[in-house]
Amino acid sequence: MRRFLKWMAFLILLPFILIQGYCHFAYPTYRWHQKLVVEVENEGQIYRGESVTAVRWIKRVDFPPDAPDWITRSAGEAVVVELPGPRYLFVLLSGAKNSQLNGWLALFTVPMNSDLSNYIGVYKRDAIRKVLASKGQAFSVERDDYPLFVTFDDINKPATVKRVDPNDLDTSFGCSKPSAEAKPWRAKGQVWLDWFKENELKRLSRERARDEAGISSGAAAILSEYSALYVIRWSDVSLPADQLKRFRKLNMKIRMRDGVTKEEESRWEKTLRRLEAEMINTGRDTRKDCYKLKSITLEITDGPVTEGKVEAVLGWFYDVNRVVPKEYLEEYRRKYGRSVPGKGDFISYKSWRRK
Repeated sequence: MRRFLKWMAFLILLPFILIQGYCHFAYPTYRWHQKLVVEVENEGQIYRGESVTAVRWIKRVDFPPDAPDWITRSAGEAVVVELPGPRYLFVLLSGAKNSQLNGWLALFTVPMNSDLSNYIGVYKRDAIRKVLASKGQAFSVERDDYPLFVTFDDINKPATVKRVDPNDLDTSFGCSKPSAEAKPWRAKGQVWLDWFKENELKRLSRERARDEAGISSGAAAILSEYSALYVIRWSDVSLPADQLKRFRKLNMKIRMRDGVTKEEESRWEKTLRRLEAEMINTGRDTRKDCYKLKSITLEITDGPVTEGKVEAVLGWFYDVNRVVPKEYLEEYRRKYGRSVPGKGDFISYKSWRRK
């Protein structure tokens, strides 16, 4: 009788065991700790800050159909770099265009093969496994994936928060050395990378592609002119009638393979994409600046999650409802755009000290 009851109990529990096993395989949760290290140089001295955060990626049931099939969660705090003064540079958990950047950062940073690089959103599980296998290796974070940088003119006053340009730290921290370099992005209130993408990137990549794409000079001339007009055509600026006519004529020549082969067009486009990525990641030449961002590296680690560094500098952190005061919100957005740093970007909500 006892044996029979054991078998009955086993049979009753078996479906639950199988369901749990299936869910563990089909809807896994992946976890890791990642260390972000930031180094800034000033007058030959290196100033370093680092922070370890915990990251989770969770596979969800595909219901409802329009819900995200993967979600990410982070715990930890921003990187704090103490500079002369003392002044403080904060490298936040979010990005200018991605509020969950900290969860994505390893997937963007750890080298993937070309298929995964193009389709991380589809092959998320394979990309995550690649991240986990990279433990102990430090990788440079690409400039296009940098988190938000901020500082405070007065560390005791939240209203003095301002965005920092990682490609032009002198704008925020000053420089006593004279410079002959024109800095048009400052006049426009932009960070250098946004200004460079809007004003210089396409032109410089076209100029270099003419020599590096390995195509005939005639094809390069057609594709270069077409690319220049294409950028204007699909921007907010309307093409004059004569340029619009020229754009359509060049488009027809390319489509009809008049002076440009399909292979030449493909090589041109691949070269443009490669050069644009290279120039963005190279960044601005900051060798003559007083403050220079030397590196940002990411490493998967077994180290404990960082705690207390942000609170030690921002003594008021738990006494305010928001970092950017409500009365200063519109002014901040007018200066720096819609990405307003919140308290969760300095210390993740899960890591808040409980009172």
